[in-house]
Amino acid sequence: MSKVLDIVSTIIALVLLPLMVLILMSWNTLPGQRLYGVKLGLEEVPKFFLAFNQDAAASYEVKLTDRRLSEASSLIVSHQTQQLSDIMANVKETELVIKNSSNTAAKTDLVTSLKSYRDKLVNEKEALTSEIHLLTSPQNGEQLSTPDVVTIQYELQTLKTITNTITSIDQTIANLENESKTLSP
Repeated sequence: MSKVLDIVSTIIALVLLPLMVLILMSWNTLPGQRLYGVKLGLEEVPKFFLAFNQDAAASYEVKLTDRRLSEASSLIVSHQTQQLSDIMANVKETELVIKNSSNTAAKTDLVTSLKSYRDKLVNEKEALTSEIHLLTSPQNGEQLSTPDVVTIQYELQTLKTITNTITSIDQTIANLENESKTLSP
C-alpha cells in the first residue's frame, strides 16, 4: 500500500510541478510577453465557478481590471501603448458584468480604480506633451534629425492613444456613476 501511495504522489507531483512553475512564471507577465496568454487563461478558470454568483463575479472582474490597469501603467511608463485597447476592452467587459450585478461595492471599487488610473494617464500625457515640445523646439535654429522626427511621430501616436484611453475611461466612469445615481432612492 505504501508503494502505491509513493507512486501516486510521485505522479501527482510530476503533473502538478510543471503546472505550478508555469503559473509562477506567468504571474507577472505583461501584454506582449510570451506567457501572458497563459496568465489570462489561468484567470478565466475562477470565472467558471463564479458564473452562478453575479456579485462574486463582479468583485473578481474588478480585481482583474485592477490588475490590467496596473499592467497598463507599466506599459505606459515604457511607452508600449499598443495593448491599451485590449486593456480597455477588459474594462468594458468588467463594466458589463458590474451592470448586471447588485454589488455596489464592486462598482465603487471600479470607479475608484479607473479614476486613479486616469490620473496616472493625465500625468503621463502632460510629461509626453512636454517631451514632444522639447523635441520640436530645436536649439539655435538646428533642423530636426531623422531620428528626432521618428521619435516625435512615435510620441505623437502614443499621445493619441493615451488621449483616447482617457476619453474611454471618462465615458466608463460616467456610465457607472450615472447608473449608480439612477439606482439610488
